Amino acid sequence: FVLQYENEEKYNLTAPVQKNEMDKIHFFPPIRGMIVAPFAPNRLNFGIDVVSTNEHNVNAALDGTILMSGYTANNGYVVIIQHAGNLVTVYKHLDSILKRESTRIKAGEAVGTIGTKDKAQGDPFLHFELWHKGTALDPAQYISF
Repeated sequence: FVLQYENEEKYNLTAPVQKNEMDKIHFFPPIRGMIVAPFAPNRLNFGIDVVSTNEHNVNAALDGTILMSGYTANNGYVVIIQHAGNLVTVYKHLDSILKRESTRIKAGEAVGTIGTKDKAQGDPFLHFELWHKGTALDPAQYISF
């Protein structure tokens, strides 16, 4: 019976295909630049660092609501956005913040800027994280920087 069922279903094009729900999402790149520190959760790097050669706006990757917008001692200015589908994006090492907490935001809308006030620190960079259902994902798998 199993062999008969497999043979009948082998070329059945109406069978449902399971797709990764992340494949259906179109992400807006938060910034254009070069990835200098890749995703490495085994080294506690839950995102990527993207270097840009000059100051730029940092844009929301998707529509969402800003959960956190503030300054931290370790990461400078930080913005965290909650998106539909249990997605969260994190933007760290910002030079300035352009949006407040609880603000609804559209994909591509500026949430902050990058740029070093002290040029001795090197090129401006963004640390960007993508989380889905509490699990860190490699942003480079879903977004072209």
